[in-house]
Amino acid sequence: MVDIVLIQASNVLTDAQIIATLPALQKWDTDFLRPAWGLDAASYSFATLNQFQAGATSGAWPIFINRHSRDSGILGFHDQTPDGQPFGRVFVGDCLRYGISWTVDLSHEAGEMREDPTIDNFFTMADGRIVLREVGDAVEADENGISVDGR
Repeated sequence: MVDIVLIQASNVLTDAQIIATLPALQKWDTDFLRPAWGLDAASYSFATLNQFQAGATSGAWPIFINRHSRDSGILGFHDQTPDGQPFGRVFVGDCLRYGISWTVDLSHEAGEMREDPTIDNFFTMADGRIVLREVGDAVEADENGISVDGR
């Protein structure tokens, strides 16, 4: 099982707002993402930045809920640390400023982390181009998002 922890690392949302997304995110993963891509089970939880820095989430894949990206137009991404630990970032302040759903961005990054945590899964297009297999890019626009339990 993969453990994914949402890390409160901004002052844009309250802890309660982030925690409130957990049941819908879990249901989305269990009912939609996992069966569609044949993934192992995952569990989602919440921690503060202080808890993360103190090592309370050791072994879990963190998704940092950040305020602002230093790169214009980047609303979130997933990557890995030099030692191979997957992690993600969602820039909720930028999402809100641009009128974009931060929960759509969150599920997008969670899904792509789950399907390709090492960022080395490639796909050959019909025209011969080789591209990263990004499971959420084709449907990442808010109008393509699905509501799970009103979230």
